[in-house]
Amino acid sequence: DTLDGIQKTINYRVTNGDETITLDLPPGINDNTILQISGRGDNANTAVPRGNLEVVVRVKPNPRFQRVGDEHVLTEVTINCFEAILGMDINLDTPRGKTIKLTIPPGTQSGTQFGVTDEGFRRPNRTVGKLIIKVNVKIPTALTKDQINLVQQIQSLRPVNT
Repeated sequence: DTLDGIQKTINYRVTNGDETITLDLPPGINDNTILQISGRGDNANTAVPRGNLEVVVRVKPNPRFQRVGDEHVLTEVTINCFEAILGMDINLDTPRGKTIKLTIPPGTQSGTQFGVTDEGFRRPNRTVGKLIIKVNVKIPTALTKDQINLVQQIQSLRPVNT
């Protein structure tokens, strides 16, 4: 919700009733930001001007995407070691709801990062940061005897760059 800025309508209670206000939250607003809206505070004493309404913005974390600095978004994908060796294409959802195809080239190492432009947070100059995709390579731990034999055969060939 905070990638490009949002409008948020809130209801709040003052002494003489309930009120509603719509806030324009800027792109990339941080958790615990305090917004002060003048003249929208309590209305208990009509003989004096109303004070300020203070709104504490709480940004819920997303389970799949993590903010990196002020402009980028990080997500992680996990592939197995054979997919890393051979390379693969993977469909990936972006924070804005698009689906993209990421090509993971053969020989990709665990921790490798790929960047997708214009999928991060909107900057003040109207450009957009990146979606950073970190690849984690998982090594199988429960191989059959036949699978272990095949891996040993591959290992005996001694690949050039190991």
